Amino acid sequence: MVDASSLALNRAAVSALQIALNQQNALRNYRLIWQPLPPQSHLVLILNETSETSATAALSQLLTHELSDSLLLQAQEQLLEQLSERYSHPDFQQQWLELTALSGLPIGSEVAYEIALQQLSADAIRQQLMQLLNTDQQLSVTLKPF
Repeated sequence: MVDASSLALNRAAVSALQIALNQQNALRNYRLIWQPLPPQSHLVLILNETSETSATAALSQLLTHELSDSLLLQAQEQLLEQLSERYSHPDFQQQWLELTALSGLPIGSEVAYEIALQQLSADAIRQQLMQLLNTDQQLSVTLKPF
């Protein structure tokens, strides 16, 4: 079961990764797939690179040098702006109810989600992102073109 604060933290970490990847010239061709809900929760990063070493080096550089506090907080701000826009959408309550039913969140958790997003620190987002990209849990597959 997932709660609103862990959902907010994971969402901020994945958004920060997406922003960082978009800023990297070496990693422009990628696909990011995220499923936050247990028991099948996963993060898949598909890199379209000509060599595995260049992709690995670029991803390593991203994780060690590019995750500035401003980038991490930018992800948080974007999520808060998106949430604010969605609050004004007429179907927001219906969409959130569907999410709560799917994830097992309690009714009214949209407020807890927003508060959790507001209270996130850059360090917490960075730590969660590093945990999501932990090499002990990774599977790496390299496909050679025909």
